[in-house]
Amino acid sequence: MTAFEITMMILLLAMGVFLIVAMLLQKSKKGLSGTIAGGTDTYYGKDPGARADIILNILTAVVGVAFVAIVLFVYVIQPNYGEIPVGNEWQSTSDFFKNFAQSQGK
Repeated sequence: MTAFEITMMILLLAMGVFLIVAMLLQKSKKGLSGTIAGGTDTYYGKDPGARADIILNILTAVVGVAFVAIVLFVYVIQPNYGEIPVGNEWQSTSDFFKNFAQSQGK
């Protein structure tokens, strides 16, 4: 693996973990789920940290778009879409599995 591939894997992993955590940290919108979970609106608990929620929402959207863009970029630049490395050469997947089946005696 090249340094670029390792960097992209680490970046995508970190972004994925961030997206999961950010989704779990976001407040639910007013609706039935808040009622079922026991959420109440009191004077002290109406909007503590509304600015943090807005920043988290924006950051989640930005990281989500960047995640999709990087995945598409990595997919487009990868060499030989339907091929598998065999030694120092690339072999098409259909040839690879045909040779594998022949080697297994089928």
